[in-house]
Amino acid sequence: GPYILIAYSYGGIIAFEMARKLLDMGKEIKMVGIMDTNVSERVESEQKPGRVVRFLKRQAKKTIFFGGNLLSSPREVLKYQWTILNRKLNKNFKEAEDEQIYDYPMPVIEAYDNAYCKFILKPLNIKVHLFRVKERTYYVDDRTYLGWLNYAKKGVAVYDVRGDHKTFIQPPHNEHLIKMIEKIISTI
Repeated sequence: GPYILIAYSYGGIIAFEMARKLLDMGKEIKMVGIMDTNVSERVESEQKPGRVVRFLKRQAKKTIFFGGNLLSSPREVLKYQWTILNRKLNKNFKEAEDEQIYDYPMPVIEAYDNAYCKFILKPLNIKVHLFRVKERTYYVDDRTYLGWLNYAKKGVAVYDVRGDHKTFIQPPHNEHLIKMIEKIISTI
């Protein structure tokens, strides 16, 4: 230590929980970097009427978001939505290799979804450094903090990165991301 934990997508939740375990062991955390991990949809022990109202409000917001994105990036939005719909309706659906949204086989995606839904995220007395993509093809409830403000008791520092959820870690965007991370680490 002190430890620097930086993780992408679902790994952000894992890094956050790793920070909890390290702190419980008396270790020092220098930085927790969360790379475009959304935790804003988590609502625990909500009664059915509340869930229905929240679902309907969320669907209305998603429709507006989807419509705006459809106008600005029709190809990307339709490709993403088509893939999601086909994966839900057809367990054997395989997209063309050059058009894949997910790089993992369906059992891995199902295991991820199961773990994500069952894990209960709890607030932690740390600051989160959130690397948030500029190009979002899917809806999130909290576009500013991706839900992390509810869990990082010392606050959330937000950094906008070039690209979308998949491309921001690939060339040429990754060079900008690496420089940004190096600069942040050198200042904390």
